[in-house]
Amino acid sequence: MVTVVMMATMMLATLDVVAENTISDAIIFSKLLLRDEQHRQRQLEQLEREQNATWEAQAAPIKMKRRPYLISAAGISALGVGMGVVGGVLLKGARTHHLTAERKYEEWLDTDDANEAKVLGDDIEDAQRTRDIKNGLGIGLIAGGGVVLMTSVIVYLVAPDLPERPVEPTLATVSLEPRIGPTEIGLTVRF
Repeated sequence: MVTVVMMATMMLATLDVVAENTISDAIIFSKLLLRDEQHRQRQLEQLEREQNATWEAQAAPIKMKRRPYLISAAGISALGVGMGVVGGVLLKGARTHHLTAERKYEEWLDTDDANEAKVLGDDIEDAQRTRDIKNGLGIGLIAGGGVVLMTSVIVYLVAPDLPERPVEPTLATVSLEPRIGPTEIGLTVRF
């Protein structure tokens, strides 16, 4: 009986030592995995820096070729917007002259004096002529501004394209995970 108890005690002590060594090995292995992951992360960062530097080197000459297109498109856009604004101001002025012509017409209807009627008639004609000129110029400038804006879009679209940025770098990974359970000790390897 004593022999069985001693054997059981020795087996428990052996299992305890094996479990302690296994846990110690698992801790060491986990530290190695963490160190490997940190090294892998540094490699990815280095690879990403190299890819970005390569992209910048490839994109630099294209950026220089694109610059005149972009500057031209911006200038043409500003011209188109300016034409539209001036056209709007002229249309507003045409409306003012239209109202002046209407007011003068009301005065012309109420006057009995022939000289005053002639002066008012001339004022009405001048206001209508000015209204028509400003109206035509305003509409023309707004339409022209729209055409100029469309031209700036076309200039922008024909500018050389930059190369696509590289995709985020990846490294081939191998994952090792220790498995420690009440009835098993093992290692899981994933590719």
